[in-house]
Amino acid sequence: MFLKKMRIVKFIIFISLALSFGLSNVLARETPAEAFTIYDKGIKYNEKGSYDEAISAFNKVIELDSNFVNAYIQRGFAYYSKGNFDKAISDLTKAIEINPTNDVSYYYRGVVYFSKNNYDKAILDYTKAIESNPKYAEAYYRRGLTYGMQGSFAQAIYDFNKAIELNPKYAEAYYGRAGFAYAKQGKRFQAISDFTKAIELNPNFAEAYCGRGVIYGMQGNFSQAISDHTKAIEINPNIAKAYYGRGYGYAKQGNFSQAISDYTKAIEINPKDEKAYTNRADVYLKKGDYDKAILDSTKAIQINPNGFIAYYNRGLAYYCMGQYDKALAGYKEAIKIKPDKEAYDDFVKYVPEKKSSDAKDIREEILQLLKEKLDLTDKK
Repeated sequence: MFLKKMRIVKFIIFISLALSFGLSNVLARETPAEAFTIYDKGIKYNEKGSYDEAISAFNKVIELDSNFVNAYIQRGFAYYSKGNFDKAISDLTKAIEINPTNDVSYYYRGVVYFSKNNYDKAILDYTKAIESNPKYAEAYYRRGLTYGMQGSFAQAIYDFNKAIELNPKYAEAYYGRAGFAYAKQGKRFQAISDFTKAIELNPNFAEAYCGRGVIYGMQGNFSQAISDHTKAIEINPNIAKAYYGRGYGYAKQGNFSQAISDYTKAIEINPKDEKAYTNRADVYLKKGDYDKAILDSTKAIQINPNGFIAYYNRGLAYYCMGQYDKALAGYKEAIKIKPDKEAYDDFVKYVPEKKSSDAKDIREEILQLLKEKLDLTDKK
């Protein structure tokens, strides 16, 4: 969610750089005055989020002057905001053809490639932007995010460090170094420190509170995790991950009613959040509400057929309801995707042996399947 917001906000902020950079070239040519008037209208449409009107305006500008670099950049932004990444790339590529030294065009084409998960091309464009403008802190930051997504943490940290060196008050760079490098490396102390610094620089940085809350949760500090996610919700009541994170904290504290409430809110905001369905199912299991656990697990599987935890949860719910064939089928499907030691431990811990022979047979078969796949069988 953070990156989605950033791509709109940062595009608007840094588009001004494109204007100051490119207008001198535009003014050097004989551009019709009408083109500037329409161009200004197009910018206002972009700022209002009226992207279709903006595209129409920039179409007219380009008809009047086919080399108006910033019209291509702005139209690319409008296409990007509408989710039409290919047309955005086409416009930004045209802007680069007209002015190959325009660092902003490379930067924003990198942003679009990042959104398409084409990280290699994104890195190439961010690098080109940095070559054109070695003090382009935003380009270092974005390249750092991309390296982090690729798992190249040393390079990511270098870029975040460089962005911070160029702009010591760059809250997003601290956030990026925390969430896209330190946290992924398991360096929780450093991650908390950077999230905290980002919050100091921007007290309304909801995503930084979420990030720090996640790390506190990993450390077992659920009260602090709940506090941080609550703060994020106060800042932005529509941030699904904050409800999800707080729900996780409540579930770990045994506050199942509040956990269910938060997972439900996360799902309302983002109906495709399979993890929220999976975690809510887990809470329903602990409450003994097996029908709801099955419904949520099934929904999670529909969203992500490879979500093995949902299969385990559903299999466990079926077992507890006495539907042993369905339980066994669920566990077999889960094990096929990923044998999970935690699922084995939970089954041993939470599933009591039942008196019926069918239950005993299925229980032993499930345990044996997990043991074999996890290589837990006794070796003589």
